[in-house]
Amino acid sequence: MSSDLKVQPDCLSCILRQTLRVSRAATDNEWLHRRASKAVLQQLQETDFSTSPAELLSNSVTTALKTLGAQDPMAKQRSKLRRELLPLIEEFRQEIASEASLEFAIKAAASANLVDQRALMNVDLVSGIKILYEGISGKCERRIAKLIHTIEESRQILYILDNAGEAEIDLLLVEQLVKRGKSVTLVVKSPGLLHDVTREDIETEVPVIETGSNMMGSLPVLCSKEFSSAMADADLIIAKGASNFETLGMPADKAIAHMLVAKCGVLARALGIKKGQVAMIFADGRRKV
Repeated sequence: MSSDLKVQPDCLSCILRQTLRVSRAATDNEWLHRRASKAVLQQLQETDFSTSPAELLSNSVTTALKTLGAQDPMAKQRSKLRRELLPLIEEFRQEIASEASLEFAIKAAASANLVDQRALMNVDLVSGIKILYEGISGKCERRIAKLIHTIEESRQILYILDNAGEAEIDLLLVEQLVKRGKSVTLVVKSPGLLHDVTREDIETEVPVIETGSNMMGSLPVLCSKEFSSAMADADLIIAKGASNFETLGMPADKAIAHMLVAKCGVLARALGIKKGQVAMIFADGRRKV
C-alpha cells in the first residue's frame, strides 16, 4: 500500500516551520510559541525515519496543539481560503459549463492542490493555480487521458479531498462525474489539521464520510471501518494531495489516481519532477502508469 516515501532530514525543518505557523494561528503569545516549538523539537529528536512525512507532521502538529491547549486554530484560515478562491471557482465553473469538459475539470482540480503551499509560505493562489493548469502537458496529460478512460468504466468513485478552498474546485469535477452517472462519495478529515477540509467546510448533496482519523492523509490502519468499506467498494479512488499519496500509496488491486502539486524538494525528487509541478500518479489496478 505504501508509496515508499519516507521522512528525510530535510523534512525536519519543514515540519518545525509548519508547526510554528499553527502556533501563531492559535495565539499571539510568543512564550507559548517557544513552548510548543520546544515540545516539537524534543519529539523530532526521536524521529522514526521509516515513517512517512505525513505521519511525522501529523504527530508534530498534534503535539503543538496539545501544548498550546488549542483545538482547531486553522478554522478561520480555511474559511479565508474559500473566500480567496471564489473568483477562480466561478471562472472555472463557467468554463466547465460551457465545454462540459471532464479533462478541464481534472486539470483544474489537480492544479488546485497548490493550496498545500500555504502551509509553507504565502502564495498568490489564483494566479498560481492558473499557471499550473496551463502548464499541464506531457506525461501528466497522458495519465489524465488514462484516468478519463477508467472513469468511463467505473460506477462507484471514492474522492478523497485535501484542503479547504481547493475542495470547492474538486466539487466542480465531482459535478461532472455525477452528471455522467457516477456514484461518488467524498472523504474529509475528522477533524482537520492545518488546512485539511472538514465536513463543516463544504456544502454538497454528494454523500460525505470522514476518515475517522485526524492525521494528515488516510493511513488505512488508523481509519474507520466506514472508510475502509468505502475503499473496498469503490471501482476508482481519486486522492488529492501529498499526504494521501504518502499514506495510501498504490493499492495493488485498486484503480487509483493521486493528484497533487509537489510542494517540496523531497516529494519532487521522489516523483522525478520539478518542485512546484503538478503530478498525476495513476494505477489501473494492475500496474502504475
